[in-house]
Amino acid sequence: MPGHTPKRREGRLPDRFAEHVATFDSSEMERAVHEHRDEIDAIIERVRPWCDSVSRAQVWFQSEPLAALGQRTAFSLVLEGRANDVLAYLDAIEVNGYA
Repeated sequence: MPGHTPKRREGRLPDRFAEHVATFDSSEMERAVHEHRDEIDAIIERVRPWCDSVSRAQVWFQSEPLAALGQRTAFSLVLEGRANDVLAYLDAIEVNGYA
């Protein structure tokens, strides 16, 4: 996503992600990720070319607020059952260069 994916140091996520994760216990998080694995994988694969690596795509997925989707991360939206909204957002960026 040209201009939409700042490079971050891998392995260090912003505090807002840590706060979001802190609301889940580990079993809830594992269950949620397992339940949405196909959607997560599809989104990560979709943004991987724009992020230059899978690890950077994962950081984007977990930590980058999406202004067009209420400043929520793709991760939080997927956990809320809104993966289609994230995919539509990515479609808009791919076609228009912005969402």
